[in-house]
Amino acid sequence: MRQVQIIEKEEEEEVKESKELTERERLEYIFGDFLRGFYLVGCLFLDVLIVGFSVSFIPNYSFYENLVSQIFGLNLVLIYSVVAIVFLECILIYYEAKWFKKFFLREGHYL
Repeated sequence: MRQVQIIEKEEEEEVKESKELTERERLEYIFGDFLRGFYLVGCLFLDVLIVGFSVSFIPNYSFYENLVSQIFGLNLVLIYSVVAIVFLECILIYYEAKWFKKFFLREGHYL
């Protein structure tokens, strides 16, 4: 019978003292969490603002509602408006996540 022995080797992490950090690294270390949180809260605020303003621009569709509901039985203006708002939000969330990865999740970067 063969026996396999697994040996775990701990990698030594480089620990820099505060005297060895550059000014930029020190500021990133101190304010990094604040910047990430500010970015996420700002993105959420922007998403809510865009949805609110988009909904307010849906036209007063009383004439269209009567005409379309008589022809198709559906309110197409409202359906298309909601689809456009959802599509816009999906695109915006994709780019917000992409920029978050670009700015805050770099290798060798404290943020």
